[in-house]
Amino acid sequence: MTEELDYDYILKEGILVNEVPEWLKERVIKLYYERNFFVKYLKIKIIDFYEGDVRISMDVRHELTNPSHTLHGGAVASMLDVAMNLACASMKKKVLVLEFNTNFTRSAKEGDLVYALARVIHNGKRTMVVESRITDINGGIMAKARGTFFVRGEFTEEDKQYNDFFEDKYADEVE
Repeated sequence: MTEELDYDYILKEGILVNEVPEWLKERVIKLYYERNFFVKYLKIKIIDFYEGDVRISMDVRHELTNPSHTLHGGAVASMLDVAMNLACASMKKKVLVLEFNTNFTRSAKEGDLVYALARVIHNGKRTMVVESRITDINGGIMAKARGTFFVRGEFTEEDKQYNDFFEDKYADEVE
């Protein structure tokens, strides 16, 4: 079921996707899993990482639920934000979010597995616009978002291993 979900989105939309260079994949994985403590806490997994098109997953754990025992809206928004940021990174862009809006349409309960799918719809020099949605295992839409991101630079293969995306105060924790 998971494999169908991963590629169903691409096939239905008739999208041609380009692979992301291996150096960029490695770089982004280090940024998101070694240097982003909140993503570590959420336990988000990257499933597909194509140029401008990203899929991630997250288990709905007890600590991510609200008093109604459903996935907290903050966790939903965070997952959408991470997916959209990853979509920008897949285009070699370092970004900061300017704004994004979210529409919630259904909930998920503890024990569920949810997916976020994000696609770049505008890849400009100074700004990017990305759409994202969260679905359940059956493809039911739980939330949709659209965000605008400020481009603050680009990832290049020549950059040092840990780029200047974060302040140097984290350098000791990485080494």
